[in-house]
Amino acid sequence: MMLHQSRRDILPVSLPGNCDNDDTNDMAPLMLGINININIRPESSRSDWRKVGLGVVLALVGLASVGGITYGVWYYRREAMMMDPTLDTALSSDPLPYDRVPALWGDDFECLGWRATAGCDPGGERTPQYDKTCDTAIGLGDAGFCEVRNRTSLQVYRVMATTCRGVIGLKTFTCNMAEEFTDFSKQAATYVHDPAPQFSGVRRGIVFSVFKKALPGVFAIIKVLRSYGCTLPIEIFYRADELHAQSNVLVQALLQSDPNVVLREITDPHATKFRTKPYAVYHASFDQVLLLDCDNVPLRDPTYLFESPAFATHSAIFWPDLWHPSHTIFSVQAQNLLWQYVDMPFWDVFEQESGQVLVDRRRAKDALHKLMAYTFGARQDGTLIESM
Repeated sequence: MMLHQSRRDILPVSLPGNCDNDDTNDMAPLMLGINININIRPESSRSDWRKVGLGVVLALVGLASVGGITYGVWYYRREAMMMDPTLDTALSSDPLPYDRVPALWGDDFECLGWRATAGCDPGGERTPQYDKTCDTAIGLGDAGFCEVRNRTSLQVYRVMATTCRGVIGLKTFTCNMAEEFTDFSKQAATYVHDPAPQFSGVRRGIVFSVFKKALPGVFAIIKVLRSYGCTLPIEIFYRADELHAQSNVLVQALLQSDPNVVLREITDPHATKFRTKPYAVYHASFDQVLLLDCDNVPLRDPTYLFESPAFATHSAIFWPDLWHPSHTIFSVQAQNLLWQYVDMPFWDVFEQESGQVLVDRRRAKDALHKLMAYTFGARQDGTLIESM
């Protein structure tokens, strides 16, 4: 048993005989042994424990360092593989790493599962050990394709082929979505939105979609437009659950001071957030519409745009945004699943600025229907791409 007292903690011990008796000298070795046990052994124990503790700490630091270096090397190699520019053509090279389903599925759809491939290439060597079930999430870093089958013909198709960058961030998809995924482009091609767009003659105007916090910006923009001499009529689209127009001071001041400003309530429950912009363009009462954002301040009267040769030729004018496939926050790049979803080839151009759009609605009627299909889904319950 180890004793953890110092010498000053030891109490005197009475032993038989006189202190001056020679017998007490016989106890000296015993007393020495007791003192040694009390004073030396605890210090030795503490030293041993310190050494053990230091060894454990050094071992943990070493393991952490090795683990960190190993992870760093793995992460670097993974990133290098994922960012390999040659993969930009992986989804468009011949032969394609996916199949085109010839028709809508109906009741014939059957999912077989996710088939993983190596090298971040959906056309690469198969890696069956990484296959997944139809309801397992596929995300950033997964490469491969969904395998599905027609119950009637037993034809097997590879669909939703993706590199490691098919989706971004925490977005995921499952192979159970393959039916809706492959059906969408076919449905969008023939989709007709209800109600149909209304036309009221060759009229030009400006539309805004607003919510309460955006209203001061729109109020200022309208005042600036009028200061330029712009007399174009203006429609302001809003949701009643976001803006109480009848009691809003800015709205009422605008309506009272400008007879060419009209409020339009958004009645579609699915038209929320960014969807309000396509809704405003589609439902505007103008044949030719200039959509402006609440933070888009014109530097001159924009009326001249309606007479521009570009607008007369193309029936629409779009402006470039900051983002480009090589520098994008929305992952609008060659490897995105979006291109298969809408059945379009990748387009390597600047993304479109959504805060300033000029459209001739009468001449672009078919495009308006497709716009609504892309915005609300061909079944008007949202698009699959938003959930990915």
